Amino acid sequence: MKNYILLDENAIYYECGFSCDNAIYLKLGSESFFITDSRYTVEANEYTKNCSIIESSNLIEETKKILKKNKIKKIVF
Repeated sequence: MKNYILLDENAIYYECGFSCDNAIYLKLGSESFFITDSRYTVEANEYTKNCSIIESSNLIEETKKILKKNKIKKIVF
């Protein structure tokens, strides 16, 4: 499986069934993460499927933290 990051709202919606204007979708093998700020977490928890919802005020830093934690060496944008 490929590891990838999505920023495009339409692509994110295709992957998990929900999107908003401030989100990063991160796919790491069989794990998926929907990273967004506090404005969207309630809706994300209700509408997304097959992914973990992570609330963060700094989406880029949170994504980097997840990548480092999982020791990801290669990712596709």
